Amino acid sequence: MSKYEYIEQSVHRFPNCIFIEFETSGHLMTGNDEIINVAL
Repeated sequence: MSKYEYIEQSVHRFPNCIFIEFETSGHLMTGNDEIINVAL
């Protein structure tokens, strides 16, 4: 997994990107359904 700081700095390069921060590691979609659904 990339360092958070690198991703945060690069988000502006991706059009229509939704940057969602998770407090946990591992498979980031597992257990974060509500956060993802709200963002989308």
